Amino acid sequence: MYTDWSQVPFKLPPLTTSERVRELVIDAICFAGTVAFGVCRMFNRRASLNMPVDKILLVRRGGVGDLVMLTYLARALKAKFPQASVHLLTGKQAMGLATMCPYVDEVLPVPKAWGDWLKLVLRLRRERFDTAFIHHRFFAGPALAWLCGIPTRIGYYWKNHGFALTHGVPFQPSRPQIEEAFKLVELFGSPVEMRRSGLVIRDEDTAACTRMLEASKYDPARALIGLHVGGAEAVGNSDYAGAPVDAKSAKAFTPVRRWPAEHFAQLADMLIREQSAQVVIFRGPGDEPAIDATVKAMHEKLFLIAPLMPIPQFAALVSLCDLVVAGDSGPMHISVAVDTPTLAVFGPTHPGHSGPVGPQHRIAWSGTKCSPCWLSEQIAVTGQWNGGKMPVCWRETRECMTGLSPQAVYSIAAEQLSASRQASRRAKTQNYAGGN
Repeated sequence: MYTDWSQVPFKLPPLTTSERVRELVIDAICFAGTVAFGVCRMFNRRASLNMPVDKILLVRRGGVGDLVMLTYLARALKAKFPQASVHLLTGKQAMGLATMCPYVDEVLPVPKAWGDWLKLVLRLRRERFDTAFIHHRFFAGPALAWLCGIPTRIGYYWKNHGFALTHGVPFQPSRPQIEEAFKLVELFGSPVEMRRSGLVIRDEDTAACTRMLEASKYDPARALIGLHVGGAEAVGNSDYAGAPVDAKSAKAFTPVRRWPAEHFAQLADMLIREQSAQVVIFRGPGDEPAIDATVKAMHEKLFLIAPLMPIPQFAALVSLCDLVVAGDSGPMHISVAVDTPTLAVFGPTHPGHSGPVGPQHRIAWSGTKCSPCWLSEQIAVTGQWNGGKMPVCWRETRECMTGLSPQAVYSIAAEQLSASRQASRRAKTQNYAGGN
């Protein structure tokens, strides 16, 4: 078990000829941008971080998990600049989650058509933002902020991609995304004290999920464990909890970050048999084939297959669980954000960068010789894709996921449940002592 994930190196796959050409083109663009902005800085004074911050634009195009990471930054910014308004530019598939973050004043969808991009740039220029925080390493985010006339542009320096930034921190692929975001705020001089997610669960969503569990004969004396057996694609397309592509693609293709359905089935059986757990399987759009395969391979009786639900309700259901087991996906990040003990199953992505942070969370990782091979920025430049959205295993084995045994994951889950029970007993003892 690793405790210092920074010591785990990336093992990037070899590039094809076409990928090398794409990489060279991107490098040429970044080199030209570096030279052009370098010349401009010789004649123009860089924006100062001592200037008032009144209107902030957060930029993060991606899926549900990416936006969960951004809520930590939004909350930290509101604590640092309480007078400032915070506006979020993100993908449409994650906008449902943004309704749960009271630290964001406005949500703007990332357009798809080129004409809509022009309209967006013109609108953002009229808004007169004074500061932009770009939670991307790729050059497009900082360049967009520059086109929108935002004087202070803060982000990450990765290779030559940060040429349009005015301030930034070096991107470290093995550093947790949350810590990276806090580093941006700390450029203003003081450490971030509020290091928590910006997601807030509504009482009505919790009540609705509680009624659903009670209708299924939920027993509060037994552990409620959530499994997310689907998702883990590169990009989502809705405001629901999963990160789907479409049902046809889901049947024909298994995302590289997804643990096998048979493994999930064996894990569920062990949790029910050994821990007397109530296992609920979460559902996202396009997850049906993975759910069906998991249930078909199980031998024990499943407690519940949750219905398809909007993200706020899904987050409420997750918050009621004693443990959630999921791959590197949006639901995993939601579970961590609402403080539910989480067991994250990792393969091609770096556990130190995308994994959960906190003593109650754990990571299951096989550590195969070719893992971790997934660096998001590298995939954006090169990468092998299926249907234009999902990277494939370059070795065509998925051994980093298939080689992680259900027994190994169960052992970690059992430790987490034991620790949770001990913490609960300590809390009851302290409450009793305090009452006397």
